[in-house]
Amino acid sequence: MKKKRNALTLIEIMLVIILIGIVGGALTVNLKGAVKKGKTFKTEETKRKIESILELALLEGYSPGDLSENWVAHVKASPLMKIKGDPSEILDGWGKPFSVELNDDGFSIDIFSENTKNDEEESIYPN
Repeated sequence: MKKKRNALTLIEIMLVIILIGIVGGALTVNLKGAVKKGKTFKTEETKRKIESILELALLEGYSPGDLSENWVAHVKASPLMKIKGDPSEILDGWGKPFSVELNDDGFSIDIFSENTKNDEEESIYPN
């Protein structure tokens, strides 16, 4: 009569640990890309909201110079933007503040984020 085995061998345990490590590594790589896309999406959406709010302020008669200096106050006052956390700054997906500058023509405003580039690879929206 054969004895019943009630325990796992060392090789079986090592095999399970190796498989868990491989699956975990693959998930980490995929998750990292998804997190970057999510942060890029949040940054682009926030930038679009800021652009819309500042364009509305320009149509209401505010000067571009005033908006480039006091843009945070205009954005905070708008019902289009919900600000979480510290309301003194408006942050991108990476937690860095946006910068708003008066364009060279003196009539338009540029909005920048430190962590996004303007090339097509970084954008999640087709042109």
